[in-house]
Amino acid sequence: MAQVDGEKEALELRLRHFSYADIADIQQVSIPTVRARIRRAIQHRLPEETRRQARQMECARIDGMQRFNQLVMMSDATSLSEKLAAQAMFYRGIEQRCKLLGLYMPVELDVKYSGVLDQEIETLMSALGAQATEMADDEAESPVE
Repeated sequence: MAQVDGEKEALELRLRHFSYADIADIQQVSIPTVRARIRRAIQHRLPEETRRQARQMECARIDGMQRFNQLVMMSDATSLSEKLAAQAMFYRGIEQRCKLLGLYMPVELDVKYSGVLDQEIETLMSALGAQATEMADDEAESPVE
């Protein structure tokens, strides 16, 4: 229950525009723990409306970060190392957005097992075995030249 409370509190603080570092200080945990708590809260524990609101807010923050990094990359006043750092942050924003929106979630397949395939394999194996036996018998009966 404490984990659920921590996740809820972290998300509520984030919705009130607290930074990850501030939330980590309040909860006395690391920043990666805060991110994981918020991600779990968004994905599993809150009503859909609250999850949608949190996703929209985080997407807006990512948009702002990406616009800034895009300006840095396109500016003639920035050095190559600054442009490369901005590019790395830009791609990190894309990755964060994909995670936030669930684009990296594993696909769940609904596979139903039936014994039909096993029966077909057994039939084919029997046919191959019979064919191999016939070939061996034919070779034994034919004279060697």
